[in-house]
Amino acid sequence: MWNSSQHCELDKQIRHVTQSEDLTGARQDLGQLIQAVREHFEYEENLHFPLAEKVLAATNLVALGSAAGQKSPASNDLAGSSELSD
Repeated sequence: MWNSSQHCELDKQIRHVTQSEDLTGARQDLGQLIQAVREHFEYEENLHFPLAEKVLAATNLVALGSAAGQKSPASNDLAGSSELSD
């Protein structure tokens, strides 16, 4: 089951990959990160989003969507990474 500690772990893995100086290790870590993110997306899409659609009013869903559109700390780290900003 996914929770905020897993979100923190994904953020930690993203920072690790973007700060790695070992290309081979970074590629392997990136593969693991991609798998973890895919599993996380599938979990949320199959459980949380349908549940939210059932119990929340449309205006609340719109507000949540707007809030979700804001950048997380991990995406800010990626945006500031010189390796990925080119």
